[in-house]
Amino acid sequence: MNSTLSGPIANTAGVPQGRQTKKLTVELGYIIEKCELNDFIIEFSFASHDCIDDICNVVNWAFRGKPSSTNQLEIYCGWICEEHLVSGKRILPHQLKKYIDRMEQNKHNPDEVIIVVKLINKDLADKKQIVGSIQISLYDSTLQPLEEKENGIAVEFGLVAVDPDYQSKGIGTLMYGVAVVRKT
Repeated sequence: MNSTLSGPIANTAGVPQGRQTKKLTVELGYIIEKCELNDFIIEFSFASHDCIDDICNVVNWAFRGKPSSTNQLEIYCGWICEEHLVSGKRILPHQLKKYIDRMEQNKHNPDEVIIVVKLINKDLADKKQIVGSIQISLYDSTLQPLEEKENGIAVEFGLVAVDPDYQSKGIGTLMYGVAVVRKT
């Protein structure tokens, strides 16, 4: 299996944007990219241990519903809600910690990364709120259909979630754009 990740987070001097490739080294909490969206700055970074609870909240809210700010007994959902199908949490802090520990242990040759999306109010730049996450895992490219095998790398997305309060605002689209992994 080829375990070199490349993409918009890999910058190589002199190579045109979009054709850049460089082996990825993961530093927990490292800011990958920033962009503006309406009145906010969106920051993409590698997950770290200090954001475990916030990531768990966002994933669980996205899939199981979020308590209403006006009535804690009332649950509202965004695009995806499994509350009527399954019970319990989608992910627990100790499970997420294992993923992040593995990222840290394999930081020079990662086969899995978790990217978090932080929303920064332009007027309150020191206040960041985690509003999304996406996990990218490599797996054996021989499991892919023939046309995809030729590219030599296969990825799987997991923990894809956007806080229900921020869904349908373009954050998920931006998140996928940053998370796209390619071999060039």
